[in-house]
Amino acid sequence: MMKYFFSQSNVLGLLPHLQIKLRDFKQISQTKPIKLKDEEIQYLFNLQNINPLWKIGEKQISREIKFKNFTEAFSFMNQVAILADYMDHHPDWENVYNQVKVNLNTHDVGGVSIKDVVLAFAIDKIAFNINLKSAESISDTKLLELHGIAQSWNDNYSKSV
Repeated sequence: MMKYFFSQSNVLGLLPHLQIKLRDFKQISQTKPIKLKDEEIQYLFNLQNINPLWKIGEKQISREIKFKNFTEAFSFMNQVAILADYMDHHPDWENVYNQVKVNLNTHDVGGVSIKDVVLAFAIDKIAFNINLKSAESISDTKLLELHGIAQSWNDNYSKSV
């Protein structure tokens, strides 16, 4: 069972609602979302080294990801779906052959929350992992390594202290 508790901590002493340590992706569903300002989203993107291909919009963050083929794109979507269910936070997306368009927002706050930023971070990690694998091996959802994703998120906070 994948347990990496999701809780808030005041790591940097700045903007406590942005200071998140990941321990359990399921716990994020119990975190009360707060609508983030554009500069807060950008701060987290920089801190977590989130791919600059994500576009910060008025009420969502979005990205298009291109894979080598449909199998890779579908495997990516399958792995994100598993994680999104753990988080109880699901993307708005579409797939055409080897391309996946992802839009993230938190309906409860009418914009982007920490939940969206965490999911964007995980999406980047999953996409990168799929791009490293051969088309024959990527359909196995065992590639999803939540502990590694959570640890990478936490390591980025540790570097900033």
